[in-house]
Amino acid sequence: MAPTKAQKRLIEIIAKVSQRPRQYTARQLAEEFGVSVRTIRRDIQTLDASGISIRSMEGGGYYLVTEYPVVVGLSDEERLALHLMPLCLDLSAQTDALPMVERFRSAIDKLVRQADDAEKWDHIAHRIVPEPPFGKPAVPDVISILLQAMVSQRTVTMVYRNFSRDEVTHRLVDPYQLIPRQNSLYVFGYCHLREDYRIFKVSRIQHIALTSKAFVVEDDVDLEAELRTAWSIDMSGPLVSAELAVSPQVRRYVEEELAHRPGIEAWDGPDGRWYVRMQSRINPEFLRWVMQFGPEVEVVGPPSLREVVAQRARAMMDVYARG
Repeated sequence: MAPTKAQKRLIEIIAKVSQRPRQYTARQLAEEFGVSVRTIRRDIQTLDASGISIRSMEGGGYYLVTEYPVVVGLSDEERLALHLMPLCLDLSAQTDALPMVERFRSAIDKLVRQADDAEKWDHIAHRIVPEPPFGKPAVPDVISILLQAMVSQRTVTMVYRNFSRDEVTHRLVDPYQLIPRQNSLYVFGYCHLREDYRIFKVSRIQHIALTSKAFVVEDDVDLEAELRTAWSIDMSGPLVSAELAVSPQVRRYVEEELAHRPGIEAWDGPDGRWYVRMQSRINPEFLRWVMQFGPEVEVVGPPSLREVVAQRARAMMDVYARG
C-alpha cells in the first residue's frame, strides 16, 4: 500500500527538521506543505506519540531530539561557570532536595572533577556569595516539575492563588520560561484558562502536576519584547511615556538603575534637575519605584500618571496626619 499524503508529509517533516534544525517554524512548514499551522502541530504531536520527538525553542524552529555523546574542551571561563551553576540554581530553601537539581549537581561534579585543576576553580567559585533564596514555594517540588515540563514540553495542571483578586483558580499551563526578578521567581507560559500568555509567581502555585499533554512552543510571542514594556515583571496597566525630573541628590542612583533600560531619553534641565523620559506602564510596580525617592523625583507627565502619584502622596500624608 502506497503511503498516504499525510504519511508522506510526516516523513518530509522529519527530513527537513533533521537536515536544518531550528530553521523551520510551524508557520514556515505550513506554507511549505500548503496546509494550516494547526495541521503541522497535529503532525508534530503524531510523531511525538510514535516516539519521534520534535521540539522547538522560543524564537526558533523545530529540531529533532537525539542523544549524542559530546566531548568538548572547556575554557577557564566555562569551567568556572560550571562550578557557579549550582549556586545559581539555589532558587529556594528546598533546592538541595530537588531530584533534578541533585542530578545536575552529580553530572557537573563528574565533568569538572576530570580536570587536573578542578580544586582551584571550585575554590574561586565559593568566593562568590549568592543572593538569598527566592520566596519559598508553597509546593516543595514545584521548580523541579516546572523544569521537567519545560524540558519535555508537557502541560502542567496547577492551582494558583491570585493576590490582586484574592482568588484561587485551577489552570492548565504550558510553561515556557522561568524568570528571576527582584528576589522572586516567575514562570511565563500559555494559560489555557485565559487562552493567552501569562506570568505566574512560583511561590503562589499551591499545587502542580505534570500531565501527559504535549505542547509546542509557539513562535508568535516575543517575551523579551513584552518585558520591555514592564518595569520589572508586571505587564498590566496602560502604557505611557513617563517624564521624570530627578534632583541632583539622587541622580546617580536613578541613572544607575536606568542604565540598561532601552529607549531612555535624558537631558539636563535649566532648573538644575536631570530629566528623563521612558516608556512604562501605570501599575503598582512602577509607582512603588517612583515613590521610593519621595520629593527627589517628580513626575512631570503624563497628567494621568502624575495624578495617580499625587493621590498616593495625599493618602500617605493623611495617614501620618492622624498621629
